[in-house]
Amino acid sequence: LMEVVAPSLGFTLANVMFFSAVPEMLRRKRANDLGEMNPYPFPVIFANCVAWMAYSCYIDDYFLFFANAPGCMIGLFFTLVAFGLSEHGSRARDALERIAMALLVAMMALLFFVGIPGANLDVDVKRQVVGAFCNAVLLAYYAAPLSVMKRVIATRDSSSLHAPLAAANTVNGAAWFTYGMALGDWFLAAPNAIGAALGIIQLVLLRAY
Repeated sequence: LMEVVAPSLGFTLANVMFFSAVPEMLRRKRANDLGEMNPYPFPVIFANCVAWMAYSCYIDDYFLFFANAPGCMIGLFFTLVAFGLSEHGSRARDALERIAMALLVAMMALLFFVGIPGANLDVDVKRQVVGAFCNAVLLAYYAAPLSVMKRVIATRDSSSLHAPLAAANTVNGAAWFTYGMALGDWFLAAPNAIGAALGIIQLVLLRAY
């Protein structure tokens, strides 16, 4: 249950979440208008998936690798489309540039660290560094709705929250937390426990408001 069913559920839900916005993005692309779609999570999704794919190579885990491979492609596609649809010189486009470049610099620094020739770094040290980076990016992704949640509480209006996505985040986080516990891997378990908790809070807000 913990070593097969949980990661299989996590694999399925992760890809459902990644692909759920594809039809809307294609409509926005055809209309040549980004509209109200928030582009800031897209480069975070890309960086998050790349980081977890790298981490999966250190722990030899196919569930983790293939759960994130499609999201890596979707994240990059969404980022490029959102950049192209953003108005030149707009705050959204400038912010998207800054976020994407900051994440790219961080990933290049990470790749340089784990691949330094002649450094003879222990594999476990590299795993811990990559795992810490994965945690930082994943927590940034899970924290994205915090500003929205604050506004929901202030206005007592939950229309800006998306119930299916909140539910999927909750179950997805719980599934990967369970798998992380089965492996005894806190890099995998801890951030997903937080993600599941944030998903539950969103569901409570949806119910309350």
